[in-house]
Amino acid sequence: MNNRPYLPAFFLLLSLVALSCLSIYLLRPPQALAADAPAADFSAARAMRHVSVIAREPHAIGTPAHEQVRKYLLAELNKLNIPTQVQATVVSNAALRRSAMAYVQNVVGVIKGSGQGKAVLVMAHYDSQPNTFGAGDDGAGVAALLETARALRSGPPLRNDVIFLLTDGEEFGLFGARAFLRHPLAKNIGVVINLEGRGNSGPSLTFEISPENGWLVAQFSKAAPFPLASSLMYEIYRRLPNDTDFSVFRQAGYSGLNSAFIDGYVHYHKLTDRPENLNPNSLQHHGSNTLGLVRQLGNISLQHTKAPDKIFFNPIGKWFIQYPASYNIFWLLITGCAVLALLVIGKMEKAFSIWQLSKGFVFYILMVILVAGLFIILNQGVVKAMPFHRFINGVYGADLFSLAYVLIALGLFLLLSHLVLKFTSIWGLSAGTILFIFAQGVAVYLTVPAAAYILLFPVLFFCLGGIVVLLLGWGQPFDFKNAGALLLGFLPALFLLVPLALLTLVSFALQLPIVPILVLLLLWGLGLPLLHTIIAHLFPGSTAIVPLLLLFSGGLLTGWAIYAEKYNEKQPMHSEVGYYLDADKEKAFWASGYTTPDYWNKQFFSQPKLGPLTEIFPVGTQTFLKNPAPVIQAPGPIAEVILDTIYRGHRTLKLQLRSVRQAAHLQIFLLTRNETAMIGASINGEKINNPKKPVAGGYLLSTMLFGLPSSKQLELKVQLQQTESLRLFLYDRSIGLPDALIKIKRPADVIPEQGLNSNITVIKKSYVF
Repeated sequence: MNNRPYLPAFFLLLSLVALSCLSIYLLRPPQALAADAPAADFSAARAMRHVSVIAREPHAIGTPAHEQVRKYLLAELNKLNIPTQVQATVVSNAALRRSAMAYVQNVVGVIKGSGQGKAVLVMAHYDSQPNTFGAGDDGAGVAALLETARALRSGPPLRNDVIFLLTDGEEFGLFGARAFLRHPLAKNIGVVINLEGRGNSGPSLTFEISPENGWLVAQFSKAAPFPLASSLMYEIYRRLPNDTDFSVFRQAGYSGLNSAFIDGYVHYHKLTDRPENLNPNSLQHHGSNTLGLVRQLGNISLQHTKAPDKIFFNPIGKWFIQYPASYNIFWLLITGCAVLALLVIGKMEKAFSIWQLSKGFVFYILMVILVAGLFIILNQGVVKAMPFHRFINGVYGADLFSLAYVLIALGLFLLLSHLVLKFTSIWGLSAGTILFIFAQGVAVYLTVPAAAYILLFPVLFFCLGGIVVLLLGWGQPFDFKNAGALLLGFLPALFLLVPLALLTLVSFALQLPIVPILVLLLLWGLGLPLLHTIIAHLFPGSTAIVPLLLLFSGGLLTGWAIYAEKYNEKQPMHSEVGYYLDADKEKAFWASGYTTPDYWNKQFFSQPKLGPLTEIFPVGTQTFLKNPAPVIQAPGPIAEVILDTIYRGHRTLKLQLRSVRQAAHLQIFLLTRNETAMIGASINGEKINNPKKPVAGGYLLSTMLFGLPSSKQLELKVQLQQTESLRLFLYDRSIGLPDALIKIKRPADVIPEQGLNSNITVIKKSYVF
């Protein structure tokens, strides 16, 4: 008679799957409230009405749609009897990554408090990227601010002022936030709340809290009805090449919080980021937390908002744990003692020998390296199978790719462990794995202490569960005591590492899938005894069948995911092309930053060449796919002399720069014959801070100016040595291609690629003064 406990093992497997799903399910955003929700509550339905107006069309800085959005915001704030103003100025962001400038028009509204304390600043940006409707980024944030303002107006006044800042020019360089630091209201800010969007769905994650966060973390825990945050999120975020408006305030020393939803990354900065694709539950989460925080922070003193850092995270769903960062050393010591106890008891109970432990340590490292290496190769193959996929765009079938990759990774891991167990015991491999992961925890504690909890707690509880199992008698017939102890010890790892793997899968997609796979390898390494128990009792004598089935299933799903990624109206292809015209020489070019044309933009590249656009720009380093284009009759940008004077050996030249065709941006190159010929230059009084670069013919000072006032004109002031002349290369940049030159109109399954050089018309004029 076969007495093998299939049913308990099967129940254990179902429990693992169910708990993994539960850890993900509990991260879902709250249900959106209807339009008839109580006036004091935040309602996503009411906020969605704002999104439908704000994201009616692309509204990049400097465009007519951008101006219409600004007028709408002013009107909505005025309806709430909130005093408003527009802060219009030219600002530079040379301190940040891009050496550029912008003419910004920030919308500012203030709800006065009953006291005299510092103010709460709530912030979102109202400009979009050029080729997106901007529902998620950042129409949702703006709408959340408007609905928060309405909810606050429905109740009694708060103690502190609440400043609503709708910044301009965020997309091209955080310009509006930088400009607001000069505003008189900036001097009285106690705390900053910023809302962002890196997709169109998922929970609102508070992924950044300013340094010395102890006080803010405590307030966040009290006030946010759905707090999802962790000290690990910020450690991941600050290592990525990303910034938001909050970065400007954090660098200036302000305290605050930064929140965003990040699922649906494939729609980020795309024409598919429309109101109908925005998840209202995500908007509800954004708004509910914001309203709760503003009410909490608006009624307490904001004089002292900094305190020693805390470690904080969600162990399960919205359950929020926080403790002083100084406690980390105690958790490290306790976990170290638990690891030592497991090793000693395991050796005493003869679950493994020192030699088996050593082999287990080395084997686990080799398993991780092999799985990671194979995955890098696999992902490269997947990307090559989709010739027009670009990492910056994500994939439409992110969930399908994620499931496929998880199955393949788990299959590889179990197959390798099946082979490794021929040379060591299960507990030898498990103990070696624990020792390695604990060593990683120590390394993380020494380098990134805010993230150490993610390894220490899973190791600690697994060791406790393992000790119980070893003392109960490992190797005895299967019973629920062993299974229960293993499962309970594994739960913290499950609830901490599965959501982390999901977060990194959503964040990186096919860009860097190795990161979530490494997280899962940690999880599966801790779960080795549990996984081995399940497989050994469900498939006695044929344990290799499980990893083979997983590999086969993962391979099929990968093929399906690649096939399902085919472009259609709901999953459009991203295509880049721009039109560049030298109005002086009457020469024009089509250009794309991608060297392989797609089925739609190939109409522009019948005789393509690769190289920089030196036919248009005085200097170029980026390689373009370029092709001669027909010349359109369109006016170039105008530079007219306002003032040209000489005083004490210096020549001052003032020029009025104007876009006749109402373009959105200007690009400026100033060329002099040597480095000292030009003393300096400014636009509307804002200095061009970029360094001069040596080029053929002299020295070049350049800048990009994003956004223009309604008059489409600005003042350029240049100071030169008395006898020096100036050569000006002036470009105006508008969004959209010349319709008359497009033979095959863009079909429904093709949308413009994201970015500054996609779907644009650039016209150049040269001047000598």
